[in-house]
Amino acid sequence: MTGWQPGDPGAMKIGLSHGAYCLGYCWLLMAFLFAGGVINLLWVVGIALLVLGERVLLRGNFIGRFGGIGMLALATYMM
Repeated sequence: MTGWQPGDPGAMKIGLSHGAYCLGYCWLLMAFLFAGGVINLLWVVGIALLVLGERVLLRGNFIGRFGGIGMLALATYMM
């Protein structure tokens, strides 16, 4: 909220800024969700549960790390 500006133009500016940040931060996750949704809905559910656990649980950072290691191991296996 540090960039708050009143009125519709200010809201548009904040929205574009937030959208650019989200796109830059989450583009790979969005690509995985799109590819997973096209291939198999269970992949989307799995990724969503991983992200939910990472954000909500007390030791979520470990879930994120183990999820990343697991995905790297799966990618290595598939290669």
